[in-house]
Amino acid sequence: MTKRVEGRAKYDAIQAVKDLTKKETPRDRQKHQRIQEILEVAVELFAKEGMSGFTMRRIASMAGITLSTLQHHFGNQRNLLFVTINSIGAHYMQALSALAHDSALSPLKRFDKVVDRAIDWAADPILRCAYWELYILASKDAEITKLVDDINSIYYDLLAEIVAEINPRLSATRAKIIGVLVATQIEGLAVFNQFGSSTKLRAARVTSAMRAGWMHEVAQLGEGLNSA
Repeated sequence: MTKRVEGRAKYDAIQAVKDLTKKETPRDRQKHQRIQEILEVAVELFAKEGMSGFTMRRIASMAGITLSTLQHHFGNQRNLLFVTINSIGAHYMQALSALAHDSALSPLKRFDKVVDRAIDWAADPILRCAYWELYILASKDAEITKLVDDINSIYYDLLAEIVAEINPRLSATRAKIIGVLVATQIEGLAVFNQFGSSTKLRAARVTSAMRAGWMHEVAQLGEGLNSA
């Protein structure tokens, strides 16, 4: 059985700001709320426009604060970018973790809900644009690569955990391989949704074939699917 990863997905934006700027901020509730509001603006802007619109001046204007106030909270654009990427990753991984650990559902049903949510995200035009932008940044920046790797590691482990619950006879390594397979094929589905119209195939048919492959892999070496 793989280790639960829900704790790793938690993210404290206030603490992240402190870590990144190396400055202690007063634990004042109103100020903390303001930082969260600024982050919401930054996340939305990054998702919709990528780095082309992600400027300190633009974010300050959209958040209704002065540039100097934004700099006081986050220091500079790079610090704000790191907090924004962490915030995006934490938001989506927490959503998946809640589905993955819903004890009212069988492992197979939890698996279905997790992949359904991820497939929905792969079909969202704004999220796809944010995905491309993030991976372009990661390809050029080792520190951002590390952030993306950390987020992906949580995602892979979460899927591997459910796979191991569906079929306990799978080794931990095999469950991890299947988790990575599922995650990367859903990433590929995002590419297909963006560029695959020339194939004249519907995304639903591609998704159905992917699911059949996953279930074949999960069912190997045991009858774990029967418990669903």
